[in-house]
This record gives sequence, structure tokens and C-alpha cells, in this order.
Amino acid sequence: MAAQSEKHKKCSKEQRDEIEKLQKMKADYDVQLVEMLQQVKDLSESNTSLQHELDELKVATQAIVDMDISEEDDEAPFFLVEQLQKVPQGIMKYLSKTTRQYVIRARVGEVLLATG
Repeated sequence: MAAQSEKHKKCSKEQRDEIEKLQKMKADYDVQLVEMLQQVKDLSESNTSLQHELDELKVATQAIVDMDISEEDDEAPFFLVEQLQKVPQGIMKYLSKTTRQYVIRARVGEVLLATG
């Protein structure tokens, strides 16, 4: 009977040890799960932010493409890449043209004020 009791105690001890081991594993997995869920949340926020930036870049790029930067004698439609390649020169032309217009208007205003 004592041998059976010892065997039962040993079996119970092994089961308790196994249960304790499984509980520790579960606690570790719970911590990992919380960390992973936080990573998913962070990635989702980052993705949302990147999507917003992409949308802003698309709008800005379209505004640049829509600018009248083509040569006067060039009537053929351009592909987006060709249009974007002309952007630096087109922006300089645009700035130069609008600056000239501004200076002319400012001078005309000065003349009107001086004669007025």
C-alpha cells in the first residue's frame, strides 16, 4: 500500500509540475500576444500615416502635372514621366513668368500712386 501511495504522490507531483509548466508557458504566450497586438496596432497606424502621405503626394504630383509647363509649339500629349521630367524647367519658367507679372503690376501700381 505504501508503494501505491508513493506512486500516487509521484504522479500527482509530476502532474502539478506539468500544470505549473503549462501555466508559465501560457503567461509567456499572453505577454507575447499583447506585444504582437501592439505591433499590429503600431503598423496599422503607420500604414494609415503612409497612406495619407501617399495621397498628399499624388495630389501634389497631379498639381505639378496640371501646370502649363509644356513648350508652346509642342502639342503632343505627354506621358506622366515625360511631364515630370520637364517639371524643373517648367517651374523655373512659371516662377519667372509670375515674377515678371508681379513686378509689372507693382510698377504700374507705383506709377498710379505717383500720378494719382
